[in-house]
Amino acid sequence: MGGLGVFIVVGLISLGVGIFFEASNFKSKIYTTLILSFLTFLLISSAFLFKGRDIDLSSSEGIVEAGVIYVSFVTVAIKNVFTVTANAIKMDWTPEKNQSSSKK
Repeated sequence: MGGLGVFIVVGLISLGVGIFFEASNFKSKIYTTLILSFLTFLLISSAFLFKGRDIDLSSSEGIVEAGVIYVSFVTVAIKNVFTVTANAIKMDWTPEKNQSSSKK
């Protein structure tokens, strides 16, 4: 089974677990929703990250390589969010006065 097949199986299992918890009237639906959202994000982002890469997830070296790639992806994504937020804070958000519409 290829790398993408493993992710599909994991996704289907997490979806099944989510349906089970929702059907059993799990008391903490917020935690269930957060966990399923995290697993869905993990599944989709991993599928895009590892597509086209020859990573063997059946060996410990392959799992470590996949982990290093994923952690570096998350690190860069967090740094980008901080950079965008910092740049948005530094911007001048006050409206400009239109000088062409002044009284004549």
